Parts: sequence; C-alpha cells; structure tokens
Amino acid sequence: MKYFPSEIFAEMSHSSKLKFGFIFAIALIYTALFVGLQSLQAPVWWDERTFWLTTQRYFSDSLLPSLETLKSYPELNTPLPFIIYGALEYLFQGGLFAGRLLNFCLSIIIVVCIGWPRRPHRSFSPSYNAPLLCSHLPQRKSFPRKTILEVQV
Repeated sequence: MKYFPSEIFAEMSHSSKLKFGFIFAIALIYTALFVGLQSLQAPVWWDERTFWLTTQRYFSDSLLPSLETLKSYPELNTPLPFIIYGALEYLFQGGLFAGRLLNFCLSIIIVVCIGWPRRPHRSFSPSYNAPLLCSHLPQRKSFPRKTILEVQV
C-alpha cells in the first residue's frame, strides 16, 4: 500500500497526471479568483449597475416575465440573461451574488469542457490537447460527386 503522494503519483499514467495537473491548476486559479474578488460580494463593478437595475426593474418580480414586460423592455441587448438573473433573484433573493455565482460556475464548466486533456501530447495541434465540443456529433457522410455531364443525362 502506498502512503506517500510521490509514490502514488509515480504509478499514475501520463494521461492521469495531465488530468490531475489540469484539475489542480483550475482549482488553484479559481480559488485565487474567488478570494481575490471578495467571495463575489464586492461592490458593483463597471456596467453591472446598469444591467442590475434593468434586471430588478423588469424581470425580478416573477419567475417568468409576462409578454407585456417583454414588449416594454427598452434595452438593445437580448433579454435572456436578464430573465435568467431575474429568475435567480426571484427564487433566492441573492442580489448580485446569485448572478455572479452563476457566471463563475458556468465559466468553470466551460474551461473544463474546452481544456480537459484527452490524450498525451503528440504534437502541438489543439485537437490533441482539448476536446472539441462538436466532436461527438455524427460525421457527415461523403457522397460521390457527379459531374455536370452525369447529372444532365
């Protein structure tokens, strides 16, 4: 039985070491960000005041906005993020923290989806280093091409 981390780490495969290093780096970066941003409780940043006022004014009174609310919505931005933040405010009464926490968690998910190591490094190609989000979709079948003469016959 191995008791020291160095012994356990020595027996890990290269792929496992990459995954462990990736998780460790992401955890370290996001922990530093969370602490540095005062646990997402900091005062209003840059343009949050404008967007938060819009969310409170139009979308935090109910879980889903009415058609009349959507028609009277004055901003040029699409209302989807305001609807989501308004629903969070309606459900949890967390203020800006709820929206910031949602963004923080979504950014972690996106970073993991894009950066998760799949294979050992064989080249500098990004396809070896990160999974593509559309790589699991069925591939398009190639059909034999016909020339103009074959189509007209």
